[in-house]
Amino acid sequence: NSSMKVAVPSLLKLLADISRLHPQQWPCCLELLVKCFNVTSELDLESTARVGYLQMMLTGMLYLAKLGYVLPVLHTFEDWLHNKNLDMSLIRLFLFRLLGTSQPPYSV
Repeated sequence: NSSMKVAVPSLLKLLADISRLHPQQWPCCLELLVKCFNVTSELDLESTARVGYLQMMLTGMLYLAKLGYVLPVLHTFEDWLHNKNLDMSLIRLFLFRLLGTSQPPYSV
């Protein structure tokens, strides 16, 4: 658990830098975030720690969406809504942050 406190933020920082500098790597970054999310959700961690790490993964996915990789991120989250038993706080976090990053032009 203590190694995750260092590893997860470091991984997310690295993925954010790669995503920002190399748009062609967005699919790989999303794939890695999805794998980390799946592994973290199955770890034997305290519930609040697990949710915290999962929130960090979702933040990374939202960063990809903000950069312009929107549809694959939304499709991934939609698949999770249908196939996983996601914590309501994670769903709420994702949706509120996604709406918070939306900017014009968009359809009403």
